Amino acid sequence: MTQPLTHNCLNCLEPLYHDFKLHYLWQFKKELFPVMCSECQNHFDSLEATYQDKTDRCQKCSFPLSDEPDTDFVSRKYYDNGQLICYDCLRWMAIYPEELINHQSLYPYGETIQQWLNSYKTEGDILKGHIMAGSLQKIYKTYPNHHWVVLPSSKESLEHRQFHATGLLLDFAGIPYSCPFKYIGDGKKQALKDRQKRIEMPQPFEVIDQEINESSIIIFDDVYTTGTTLLHAKSALAARYPDKNIQSITISR
Repeated sequence: MTQPLTHNCLNCLEPLYHDFKLHYLWQFKKELFPVMCSECQNHFDSLEATYQDKTDRCQKCSFPLSDEPDTDFVSRKYYDNGQLICYDCLRWMAIYPEELINHQSLYPYGETIQQWLNSYKTEGDILKGHIMAGSLQKIYKTYPNHHWVVLPSSKESLEHRQFHATGLLLDFAGIPYSCPFKYIGDGKKQALKDRQKRIEMPQPFEVIDQEINESSIIIFDDVYTTGTTLLHAKSALAARYPDKNIQSITISR
């Protein structure tokens, strides 16, 4: 008989009261029962819905922008051919083909996502990865016939964490993927690097020969900060698969 994944909300730990229905017995889904209480689920749904409003957001990567006088240069509004664009994307467009600067994120990077990331990725509470399964399944359905890929973790990160953080999220969501990269970077965590060091980071990826039949590739990662890592990965893939459409999706920006 199908069992619930958890008897407590994975976000706030309040008890969950599962309402079992007979038709669950012949449904073949990984998650038939909710993993969050209705209040937490509504909060995540609200964050996701709010983020779909592109007003005052970069039209390339969804970064929130402002035209207030005291706004720093990173968050200031810029325009390119009539498009509202952030400083990072404006700078990348001078270096990379515009078609590579095509990014979508699911949630704003605020306290909720920071806490979730810290629990899941830093503290290793892997059950919290199921919180994102619904959102990932939903966006997966909007990108049919796309080949999903993840970035490799450094040897040091895998030894410390004991799981591939982004790959596991796709596993929980039932999304097939591959990792056509070999990591050749310095092994230092991006979270420990300041903005300038991230931007100046040399190419950390080498593409491994792999047959990809789909015409489009989606690179999936957890957080988009300056875009350096994802653009390195996109440029490496574009060199190996010049006829593929390549874009990226992250949990947050």
